[in-house]
Amino acid sequence: MRAFNKAILILGKLLPMRFRIKLYRNLGMKIGSNSIIASEFYCDRLSGVNIGKGCYLNRFVYFHNTDISSISITIGDNVYIGPHVKFLCASHEVGTSEKRAGKTICGSIFVEDGAWIGANSTILPNVRICRGVVIGAGAVVTKSTEMNSLYLGIPAKKVKGL
Repeated sequence: MRAFNKAILILGKLLPMRFRIKLYRNLGMKIGSNSIIASEFYCDRLSGVNIGKGCYLNRFVYFHNTDISSISITIGDNVYIGPHVKFLCASHEVGTSEKRAGKTICGSIFVEDGAWIGANSTILPNVRICRGVVIGAGAVVTKSTEMNSLYLGIPAKKVKGL
């Protein structure tokens, strides 16, 4: 299945955008009207992704939504995602000194309407980015956010309300 997904995603980046969107939809990805997915998009499992209306996913966006069918990435309406943003639905607890990558943690990611996620940001499992939030470039979001706020840093922290 991974080889098939990889082939589809390679084909997708070669196609003009409207054909790419149609291909992704036919393979199970839910994409709202007037949404754009730029080339070089990568996703582990297209059927685990829901993208709202009027969204823009810039180049090199990466969705690691695992092979677990209950794990998903949901993007609301009018969400803008900068280049090189990573959505990681799997991580690890800190283990013992013999093996620091301990128990695997998996969880869905939700981005509510109107959010803007800056370039090179990373969103970790079990995170909800609330309506109207701005995630600054390079931030690592480890916890859910509050509505209409600006988050910056590693780990991302609320800087101010918007």
